[in-house]
Amino acid sequence: MATIDADQCPIDGEAVLLGSATLEGEKSFMQQAIAEAEEGVLSGGGPFGAVVVKDGEVVAFAHNEVVPSLDPTAHAEVNAIRKACKKLKTFSLEGSRDACSTPAATPA
Repeated sequence: MATIDADQCPIDGEAVLLGSATLEGEKSFMQQAIAEAEEGVLSGGGPFGAVVVKDGEVVAFAHNEVVPSLDPTAHAEVNAIRKACKKLKTFSLEGSRDACSTPAATPA
């Protein structure tokens, strides 16, 4: 499987980024989301990965598990949000950001 550099994934059209931060920080988060997407493919899921970031730190990360878990809600971003809420012991992720890879950002 090819590795994708975050430079190949323009932040505007091929990623979902909520909130604001430095471009270099966002690239790092996107690289982590892309790595999760690659892990998801290797484990039988779709090519999607996500990280939840709060105060400049990754709180949680996950990949798509829809097919292996037979759960249509097991999208990467939903899984990452669930993990972040559990870790932070709250349902509110106010002030957090979500970086997600998309099929356009992963190898065909």
